[in-house]
Amino acid sequence: MASGKTYREIAEYLALSPHTVRRHMEHIYKKLGVQSKTQAVNAGRERNFFENV
Repeated sequence: MASGKTYREIAEYLALSPHTVRRHMEHIYKKLGVQSKTQAVNAGRERNFFENV
């Protein structure tokens, strides 16, 4: 997600359905208190969730 991939691209990479990825992302958004991929990535960076991104 941090590299800008779409839900479909993430799903293909992880061998999941796009629906499953979308549902997981909804849960992540809720836990982080955000409403978009951009906000989620920024929140993840602030919390040092990513390495070298």
